[in-house]
Amino acid sequence: MKSKKEWYLPKDLAGIGGLSPFPSNVTRKARQEGWIKREAKGIKGGGFEFHYSSLPDKVQRALGFLKPLTKEVGNPITPSQEDLQKRIDQLENKLQALETKAQGFVLPKPPEGLTNDEWQLVCAFRRCNEDRQVGLLATAEALAAQTEKEEKESTEIFKDHQVA
Repeated sequence: MKSKKEWYLPKDLAGIGGLSPFPSNVTRKARQEGWIKREAKGIKGGGFEFHYSSLPDKVQRALGFLKPLTKEVGNPITPSQEDLQKRIDQLENKLQALETKAQGFVLPKPPEGLTNDEWQLVCAFRRCNEDRQVGLLATAEALAAQTEKEEKESTEIFKDHQVA
């Protein structure tokens, strides 16, 4: 039986087609996989509902949107053009979500004059909130002062000793 609904709340999907029985885990999976979503109307505190076409195949089958993969053992069903297009759309959505996620891990090329390590520090600094940025600056300044002190001490040792 095919469901008449096209949009589903996480609580409606919980425990269906191998999904977690907990709506919060369904929401997390939806975010990770880039399911098509829209604001749910009339939900206290807000929330999203998800379009059936972006749900995993097992869930779509459980809801009656996709035909079973096989009629009988050894007798596979050839998917319809519509099913193939749905799967292509799903894969494109998932690929786009992965590409967006991957962009967060790839650092752009460092500006001229900065080494990769320096650029990594700048990028890490920018990702921190204001309080942590203050902490990072204080730590960096303390380390720089300690390095300068050690360098000064090591050069003074060599000044006192003459090479014969």
